[in-house]
Amino acid sequence: MFQQTQAGMMKKGWQFSDSDSECRSCHKPITWAKSPDGRNVSFDPGTATYHVKGCTGVPVRPASTVPPPAARPTTERAPGPVPAADARTPLQQSIDALTAEIKSLLAELKARRPAVEHRVGTSGEPYDVRRDQR
Repeated sequence: MFQQTQAGMMKKGWQFSDSDSECRSCHKPITWAKSPDGRNVSFDPGTATYHVKGCTGVPVRPASTVPPPAARPTTERAPGPVPAADARTPLQQSIDALTAEIKSLLAELKARRPAVEHRVGTSGEPYDVRRDQR
């Protein structure tokens, strides 16, 4: 059963730290204690109340101590000539030419490929008619 005071918990083997820490979520002060089985648990200072029961996760620091957000860099372009919409770099032009050449080679190979007639042999397996014409 849960003890109501730190003194009662210490009699049961709990060890409380001498200094307070700060909660990462709400930034309130907390006291750490080690349970008899070795687990670290956070408590509200001077009490036997688990801090997680009352932690809202909302920072309690005054707004004046919160630093202002960092200024974002502007996305404006420097003044100067605007590149034409159809302007391509030499690399892009080379890639476009290579793509066109590959497409034409594929079309030529497809046109050269003879039609394959498949028939079923006596075993029920399909076979290529071209194989018999060799």
